[in-house]
Amino acid sequence: MISRFLARLAVSLAVVLIALIAAITAIVYFAFALYLLLLMWVAPPAAALLTGVLVLVAVLILAAATRAGMRPRRRRRPANLEAAEDAADLGGEIARKVRGMMDSNANGGLLAALVAGFAVGMSPKLRSFLQSLLKP
Repeated sequence: MISRFLARLAVSLAVVLIALIAAITAIVYFAFALYLLLLMWVAPPAAALLTGVLVLVAVLILAAATRAGMRPRRRRRPANLEAAEDAADLGGEIARKVRGMMDSNANGGLLAALVAGFAVGMSPKLRSFLQSLLKP
């Protein structure tokens, strides 16, 4: 299992390295072609300078686009804050009632918590189902 993973990782890294070398080669050829194109209008040092500046501008644009794409998305606040407060109040009221029931039946509640904890600990399917219910 681990050796298969390592083999896939090695192949993926090799592909990324080949793609990186090809991309750098393409950038060099495009920069040289741009330099030759600019030689028609400006002196060679100015053509080299303009080529370098244009390549740097392209890299900055690519970096900005990549950074914008990698930024984590912000979660939106509830549209209706009043509804969220009502839900919180309702949850607090239910918690108080459950707490009162647990205080009156302490032994039964302890046994129920023990059985529920054992069931969740032993069953991966139940654990994943409960996690899917709790995740937004």
